[in-house]
Amino acid sequence: VENSTIQNFDDAVVVKPCNENSYWGPCAQDILVRNMQVTYGVGMSIGSVTPGLDVSCIKNVTFENVRFQYPLKAVYIKTNPGDEGSALIDGITFRDFTVEGALWYPIWIGPQQQTTGPGESPCSFFYPLAGASCPTNPLVTISNILLENVVCTGGVLLPGVLLGNASNPIYNMTFRNVQNSGRFLVSPDYSCEGVVGQVLDSYPDPGCFSPL
Repeated sequence: VENSTIQNFDDAVVVKPCNENSYWGPCAQDILVRNMQVTYGVGMSIGSVTPGLDVSCIKNVTFENVRFQYPLKAVYIKTNPGDEGSALIDGITFRDFTVEGALWYPIWIGPQQQTTGPGESPCSFFYPLAGASCPTNPLVTISNILLENVVCTGGVLLPGVLLGNASNPIYNMTFRNVQNSGRFLVSPDYSCEGVVGQVLDSYPDPGCFSPL
């Protein structure tokens, strides 16, 4: 997918998972999205990905040379609740992004904010405000994630949300030259937990990466 202009209020481009029962193969993989101009939108997105016995899978996806103006989200990886089986999100790259005036979160990697049925525990639309919860899912593995040359300016709420599971953290995430500035009325810091990886030449530092 390349050389396109998008204006919407949902995922701008989204890669959905395949699984072991999918007609097209067991994994959505080897996908390139580049040279995109987006107004509003809710991300260059992965997912949402729900664990299951048929193993939902997305891997080897690159988004590059993307400009967002006034998005709700820009860099977006989202998981879903589920209590059996497993799922994989692996080898996802976001490179050469310009994000201007994000209205919500310029970067979100973690559970999808949603409203679901009775008895389920979704991630609140109000997270990370006080009292709001966003439970992570240990059955969805997120690994080998690269953000490189991502420049966000004019953000409103906070730099972003990075939520890995305590028993199955996001593994080998790299921030390389990720610059994130704005008014940040909620917090000047990321909401960040459960990440193993490295931060290089980036500001602000997410503050929760454990070393590899």
